[in-house]
Formats: sequence, structure tokens, C-alpha cells
Amino acid sequence: MKLNNKIKDTGYAVPEGYFEDFELRLHQRLNGDADPKQGYRVPEHYFDELETELMKKINASQPHRIRRMVLRYSAAAAVLLLLVTAAWWKYERNAEEVAIRQWVEENYMELDTYEIAAVLDDTEEPDLKALTDQDIEDYLMEQDTDELYMEF
Repeated sequence: MKLNNKIKDTGYAVPEGYFEDFELRLHQRLNGDADPKQGYRVPEHYFDELETELMKKINASQPHRIRRMVLRYSAAAAVLLLLVTAAWWKYERNAEEVAIRQWVEENYMELDTYEIAAVLDDTEEPDLKALTDQDIEDYLMEQDTDELYMEF
């Protein structure tokens, strides 16, 4: 009792006479005999103006789509440019290294023993007396001696 006195308006209302012919209307709807004028209604000239309203909304959103598309393609182009530049730089660096190796290996840089000694003068001389037969044998086992056999 106390609760009913406190609730004045629930916000929900049922039209008058709604429950009096409810059963009849339910059977009509289930059988497909319902009045087509009942239910949802479309405002007059709604479909006449629908196309123009949709086109206005689509055209209004186009600049954002174009900006996004340009941003995506620019980002993809930047990444591609970065990858191509990195690959080119690595190739150029590797090409220089290969060219120097070829130049040295093809004996374009012929140095005689005096020139080599002049370069090695500043370095510490190895102590050959400290080498044992085992050290020499290990060194020779590690080296590729096939080329030496082919020369003789």
C-alpha cells in the first residue's frame, strides 16, 4: 500500500480499449487478415526525397574518405621508399666490398716483400721460437691446402 502511494506515474500507458479486442486482433495478425494500414507508417514523400538525402550524406563524407585514402597510400609509399633505399644502400656497400676483394685477389695490388715489411714494421713481431710443432701442425690442418697442391 505504501509503495502504490509513492509511484504516481510509471511512464507507460495502454490505449483505452486495448485489452477488449486484443484477442481478435492477435488472431487476425496470425492468420494474415490484419489491416495493412495498422503498424508502421512512412511519412508522405519519404521515398521521393530519400535518394537526394542519401547523396547529400555520401558527398558530405567523401573528403574524409579521400584524406584517409591519401594518408594510407602515402604511408605505403614511404615504407616502400625506405625499404628500397635500405636495400640499395646495402647493395652498394656490399658491391664496394666485393670490388675491393676482387682487386686484391686478382693481384692488381702487387706488393713486394719490402712494402709488406714496411707496413708490418710498426707491428709486433711474432715470437717464432715459441711455436711448437703441434701449433704448426694445427695451423696447417685448419688451412685449405688444396690450392697449394694445385700450384705444383
